[in-house]
Amino acid sequence: MTDAPETASPRTPPPGPAPAPVRLRALAGIIDLVPCDIVLGVLAWRFAGMGIFVGVLISASVLCLFEARGGQTPGKRLTGLEVRYLDGTT
Repeated sequence: MTDAPETASPRTPPPGPAPAPVRLRALAGIIDLVPCDIVLGVLAWRFAGMGIFVGVLISASVLCLFEARGGQTPGKRLTGLEVRYLDGTT
């Protein structure tokens, strides 16, 4: 331990674009969940326990496919969000 006063270094923001507001990201997530809930509800009603498993698998696969192909799910597209790397490239 030293007797020197502790000084905090100023925090500089990381390079690249600023993250989107949480409210906008949450809205995009809710928009994405609506069709997933419909698929889950129909499959769970029609096929009982196995329908839920298949519905989750289908919903996750479709959302992953949207992210992989264009970097945007339907909810992100409607709210104007896109996935980027930390350096700002898409």
